[in-house]
Amino acid sequence: MKNHLRFLTGLLFLAPNFVSAKCNTGAIEFRNETGFGISIGGKNSSSFEQQQSINIPMTINGEAACYRKKTSLKFNTEENKKGSFRDILITPMDIEFENVPDAHIKQYIFVETDPTNKALTKFHSMRFICSGNIPLSVEAVSDKYLKILTDERASVHVSTVFATGAAAQNLNVGKKEKSNNQETFDFFVKLYKNKTQRSLEEAPKCEYNIPSVFSETTITALTDVHREIASNYTTMETKVVNGCTKDFSGAMANYQLENFKDNESLKDFKVKKKAFSKKILMEWKE
Repeated sequence: MKNHLRFLTGLLFLAPNFVSAKCNTGAIEFRNETGFGISIGGKNSSSFEQQQSINIPMTINGEAACYRKKTSLKFNTEENKKGSFRDILITPMDIEFENVPDAHIKQYIFVETDPTNKALTKFHSMRFICSGNIPLSVEAVSDKYLKILTDERASVHVSTVFATGAAAQNLNVGKKEKSNNQETFDFFVKLYKNKTQRSLEEAPKCEYNIPSVFSETTITALTDVHREIASNYTTMETKVVNGCTKDFSGAMANYQLENFKDNESLKDFKVKKKAFSKKILMEWKE
């Protein structure tokens, strides 16, 4: 017998002109959608997809400014008589800036594999929205899964939190030590220090007035595979790497998303760009 489950969850906080192409200097806007599907039977498979769009207004040197970012991730797992197949489809961040000096983005990825058990693979990804060497926001995504024995019952839990102002500040402080993404933050700190033997640079002081925004989404699925996908986004200062600096981006150039061909952590994966698209597909067989 074959069972199939498919769900879509979402959290919206939108201004009327959210669909406009340009960023909005007058309002915080947030959209988060999470979809997943599970098929159990002759061919077990699962898929998870998260799409997020956030508009952040700010004041820079007394002038109104903003950015609007859009991201998308999709994970697939399939198990049949020939074995286990997995892939991840990454859509590079799409971003619109207004009145942000030296605006740029940096996206890093590292895949941590266990040489004795590929089922213990962990994906670590961090994204930075920058003005020069000043991080305007930091985002981490982690994907962890563990092979376990279960019956044909499936369980999926999605938790999404979004907050601004004092509530965001309180959540940001409270999540620092116990966040699912703290492992990703700590991992990139360790990776940088091992490569350079140097301490991290602190983010410089600036005259930017950026609203406090915090969001976190966690998906936990229990089927034939126990999987946990977590994303954490914040505009607030936090003790993580500053991926905007030339020092950090130079030392970690191989791990920037666009340099996937030089990323040694992906050597055991089939990695390619989708035709006529910026999307990057990573495939592997256990």
